[in-house]
Amino acid sequence: MSRQLQLILLWIFIQATFAGWMLSSRLDALELQFEQDARIAHRLLSQEAVELDAVLNTLVAARPPADTDAALGTLAHKLTAVYPQIVDVAFFLPARGWRRAGGAATPGALDTAYARSQTLSRSVMTRMAGAPVRYWLVRTRDDGAAYALWLEPARFVARAEWPKTLAPVLLRDGRDTLALVAPGADSRFAVRLVDTRNLASVSQPLVVQAETRILPAQLPWAPAASLALATGFILWGLNAFLDQRETVRRARRQARFVQVARLNTLGEMAAGMAHELNQPLTSILANCQASLRMLDDDEPDAALIREALSLSVAQAKRAGEIITRLRGDVLRPREARRTQLLPLAQVVDETVFLVEPECRAREVRVKFARRDDSLCVRADRVALEQVIHNLLSNAIEAMRDTPPERRLIELTVLPRGKEAVLTVTDRGPGIPPEVLPRLFEPFFTTRQTGMGLGLSICETLIGEMGGVIAADNRAVGGARFVVTLPRGDTKDKRQHGPLPDHLSG
Repeated sequence: MSRQLQLILLWIFIQATFAGWMLSSRLDALELQFEQDARIAHRLLSQEAVELDAVLNTLVAARPPADTDAALGTLAHKLTAVYPQIVDVAFFLPARGWRRAGGAATPGALDTAYARSQTLSRSVMTRMAGAPVRYWLVRTRDDGAAYALWLEPARFVARAEWPKTLAPVLLRDGRDTLALVAPGADSRFAVRLVDTRNLASVSQPLVVQAETRILPAQLPWAPAASLALATGFILWGLNAFLDQRETVRRARRQARFVQVARLNTLGEMAAGMAHELNQPLTSILANCQASLRMLDDDEPDAALIREALSLSVAQAKRAGEIITRLRGDVLRPREARRTQLLPLAQVVDETVFLVEPECRAREVRVKFARRDDSLCVRADRVALEQVIHNLLSNAIEAMRDTPPERRLIELTVLPRGKEAVLTVTDRGPGIPPEVLPRLFEPFFTTRQTGMGLGLSICETLIGEMGGVIAADNRAVGGARFVVTLPRGDTKDKRQHGPLPDHLSG
């Protein structure tokens, strides 16, 4: 999984987590506010119901005159002026029956409520057919008379006193909606919250149902969008930082490889120079020493000749010392290399990472056909990476004329007894048969711009690590290089040899 995909998944996870948290917090806050407002609505309606019970009980106790139409009308006028929720007043006398202040006919339901009130000795509620949003509250006196108040619940509480979040608020009598106390708009995309409580009045056994709608506009979209932008910007910056760090690391590793390659090239050149110059220098030294011995027997200008020959001897020795020191400084002896136990597959991965830009530019794919991640070798990390880097670069260059869809480098890291075997194969034209025997010779190359030292250096480095490097052509086309190294801390050294039997073909 690429780092970009991982960062995208991380961004989605952060958004889902924080958006869910903000949504849950907002819904909890709205639900808490709704519960508080529902309690307020219940308290207001209960207070009105209890107050109307008290009004009716006061009428029964005070017994204001209501036996005539005029007296009943005066009583109704006073009550409706103070209590707008009282629509009408009725009065009952055993001898005359029910009479209403408005002069309208009294419903038969009042007789039933009258009988229940006498039995229970308290106020009793009754509904009237044809008036679904109003109800009667009846209370009898001990002399058989009775008062009744016709109530409209929608007027119980002034609209200005209602909590703004509640819409609607219903008074229900069982399953029937008795009154819509506070209307509210509906929405298809709203979350509906409902709170149901019994009205705090024995005489009026109604249910207060408060509702609210949580609309999409009430949800925290702006903070969620701001968080998405902020986290996206942070993760984008993190990705840019990691890209830059990888670029810097790749550049440093490439620079180190270039430096190592230069040093190894200088080492090969120094070795060649030492081989070419040591013989004439040795001859000069021997001749000069012989001249000195012969001149010891001559008297003419012996001092001058001795001085000249002594200078020649000194210069010859100095030249030999310079060449020897140059070769020793540039070509580090194996004992000076810092060897350590390395996981071979990991070293290959790190080197492949370095050539990824070149592979993308050349449209070359690199894949591990088979690998053993637990396989370790004891080697110098820089030298081993230099060898692998050289083999990968050669494979990329070899497929320069290969169609892009066939450009593939296959790698394997597998154990074989006490050895670790790294195989690098390409799908290029392969190695000409006449070139194979001289492939690892110093300064031998088939390229116009090559120096012929890369594979020679690889063989030298692998040999110093006690390993073997070999090359051949695959039967299906392309070249194959096999590097064999001792596993763990095995110290035995091998020279360049043929491919193992199980890898041939």
